[in-house]
Amino acid sequence: MSSFLEERKDLAAAYRWCERCGFHEGVDNHLSVMISSSPPRFLINPRGRHWSRMTPDSLL
Repeated sequence: MSSFLEERKDLAAAYRWCERCGFHEGVDNHLSVMISSSPPRFLINPRGRHWSRMTPDSLL
């Protein structure tokens, strides 16, 4: 399995875990992961998707 897919799975799982711990409440909370340094590219959550519903495919 590619590292990119693993990073997507790990980030989506981190979002769901943080939601279970109550870390999703507040203004402008987010998690991200850098997938490329040149050019800099990051995976982030789409606006409006609840953290409990985050999947690897929903990340931008």
